[in-house]
Amino acid sequence: MKINRVLIRNFRSIKVLEFCPGDICALVGENNVGKTNILAALNFLLGETWPSKRGLEASDYYNQDTTRPIHIEVGLSENPRYISRIWCTIPWEGQAETKVEYREGSGYLSNEIRDQCALVYLDANRNLEYHLGHSRWTLFGRIIRQLDADFRDNAPEGQQQELVLHFNKARDVLQTELYRTFEATFKTAFSGQLKRTTYNIEMEFCTFDPLNYYRSIQPLLLEEDGTPKNPSSSGQGMRNLILLALFRTYAKVFKGDAVVAIEEPEIYLHPHAQRSLAALFDELAKQGSQIFYSTHSGNFIDIEHFDRIGLVEKCIDANGDLCTQVRQVSARQLLQRRQRLYPGVPMSECGLRERYRNICGLEHNEAFFARRIVLVEGETEEYALPIFAQALGYDFDAYGVSVVNAHGKNNLDQLYQLYTAFGIPVYLVFDNDRGGKEEDLAVNETLLRMLDLSAVSREPDRVVDNTFAILERNFENEMKVYLETVISGKYDQLSREAIQTLGAKAGKGLVARFMAQRLTAENIIPQFISEIIKAVQSLGKKADSDGNLRDTQPVDNEIWFR
Repeated sequence: MKINRVLIRNFRSIKVLEFCPGDICALVGENNVGKTNILAALNFLLGETWPSKRGLEASDYYNQDTTRPIHIEVGLSENPRYISRIWCTIPWEGQAETKVEYREGSGYLSNEIRDQCALVYLDANRNLEYHLGHSRWTLFGRIIRQLDADFRDNAPEGQQQELVLHFNKARDVLQTELYRTFEATFKTAFSGQLKRTTYNIEMEFCTFDPLNYYRSIQPLLLEEDGTPKNPSSSGQGMRNLILLALFRTYAKVFKGDAVVAIEEPEIYLHPHAQRSLAALFDELAKQGSQIFYSTHSGNFIDIEHFDRIGLVEKCIDANGDLCTQVRQVSARQLLQRRQRLYPGVPMSECGLRERYRNICGLEHNEAFFARRIVLVEGETEEYALPIFAQALGYDFDAYGVSVVNAHGKNNLDQLYQLYTAFGIPVYLVFDNDRGGKEEDLAVNETLLRMLDLSAVSREPDRVVDNTFAILERNFENEMKVYLETVISGKYDQLSREAIQTLGAKAGKGLVARFMAQRLTAENIIPQFISEIIKAVQSLGKKADSDGNLRDTQPVDNEIWFR
């Protein structure tokens, strides 16, 4: 069974939230926006513990408003049991409801159905002892059940009976005199405490579980000298690696039929291991599993699979309440955007993904974690703008601003349409290339149409607007023109110094960074750059009743010490 719809009401930071996950659902967003609450809601409904009020406190209700019941619901895709949805409704007072709806009719949720939809949940604490347990809600438990089912299905009946005899012999050998004394004393002590009852106790001595032949297996960690060690006594990094090794094994050996939810899979992993684990998630999804995870790492998202991304934010709703929301963009929605920009040009979802894959880099993935994006043509602006912003007292990293290099003017519209489709404020910077090549002017025409400036000439005038900036010819020309007004020959002087310091083959980006560092050290900041930084500061904001600019999507992640 796979979840194709999630509906959550009145749970923690969530007032009303509905979204449609795919085989992989990557929840991204700033700290404290509600990513963990979404995974916790799924675990509350489908995890090991039965969903009931016993697991809740008043603080688990949205705004601690216990007059509105918590409601958590999942819709399910086509499955053998014809189950269409499962839900629970938990009022603070009154009768809780946990139900299941079939293609025809509905009924109360049972443990049997929850077993079939069991959610394997790894929270950020990575409790190794729990996940090496044998319940249906742990990955190891699912593995040993598949091993047991495989043995019972394929081993001849005679071999299975012979195995039982061997285990019984092993039990007889292990029942030493000391063990028998312990067992007899334990039984006497128990019965002596309960003289008026018919209860008794037996010590079941089994080296195996007849209900699951593989239940007694456990991994052992071998140190460099071969000494066995209990994995639970190892460091947190090693414990995490053991858990992730189980995922890798499950993906390669067993049929992937689990629904898995993981908080921050990147914890304790270096970048190469993160990328390897992200590839493993793809394998699991292809084999039939469904993966939910929250992440702060660009290695676990990519713009080729933009429809896997759920951008989690805290937004103010129509009633003025601050609550968690999820933004998603489907392939159909983005394709329609692209087709409106390029009417008459044949396009397909497959081609759309291929184009994004070709321009995809880690910086383009990490932009999904930004509050604002400054989208630029190349490395000149990428290297220089953050230095000037820092000098103006606006640290891009501190304020969640990403400068994204499109690596060419031709890629600007693709990235702009993708990021803005997710509602991320984007400030676009590009050159007018006055007197330049025909293909550059054709790109100008597309960008102007995208910005609703179709009436403007394809060689537009230089302008710094609230949401975009068009530079005269290019960034270097703008810099040179401005510096000539400050100190004649300043630009040429800095260019020569850059080449002497960095070498004749230094790229435009390195030269731009060198100049920016030198100029800010001398308190020289070009006017057009100051205007761009000011516009970026105001991007995505609107004036409140007092005339002050406020974020349209506030995030309450500030910590105050009193």
